[in-house]
Amino acid sequence: MSKHDQTTPNRRRFFGRVATVFGAIGAAAVLRPQSGKDTAPAAETPAPAEKRGYAETAHVRKYYDKARF
Repeated sequence: MSKHDQTTPNRRRFFGRVATVFGAIGAAAVLRPQSGKDTAPAAETPAPAEKRGYAETAHVRKYYDKARF
């Protein structure tokens, strides 16, 4: 048996375990319960006005001016 044949399964097992550990860490971070201390009450924070659609701002107009031939 060559050296390559002996190390490949060990390497695959290692990377499989690393992927499992990082997946578990990611899942724990996402599913972690949030404490109430970090969130502000909704009444204190005014809702930002929703902007919808296309808005031509100054930097966009400047780009359009430069893009003309």
